[in-house]
Amino acid sequence: MDALKRMRRLTRALLRRDAVERELDDELVLHLDLETERHRRAGLSPEDARQAATSALATMMGAIVLARAVGDKNMSDDILAAGRQALRRRAAAGSCDHKEKST
Repeated sequence: MDALKRMRRLTRALLRRDAVERELDDELVLHLDLETERHRRAGLSPEDARQAATSALATMMGAIVLARAVGDKNMSDDILAAGRQALRRRAAAGSCDHKEKST
């Protein structure tokens, strides 16, 4: 990411912290719901599916918090990006599975 883009993101995060936090919360809820649905389609009960999804996201978030705690910003960004990518792949795979089942 170039320096100007980083500066814009940092400025936005500092000046509009509430909006950034809401967007992050919304994204996490979306991923939690997608992961829950993936587990439901795999046969888990609603309660077990939510627990499995929560556990998966908690593991990813724990790794991010740990990376930030040791001060490795690049590592935490990499973990977050990898986690988002993995969740998007799972969601895409789940939507493909869903389409195959409905046809």
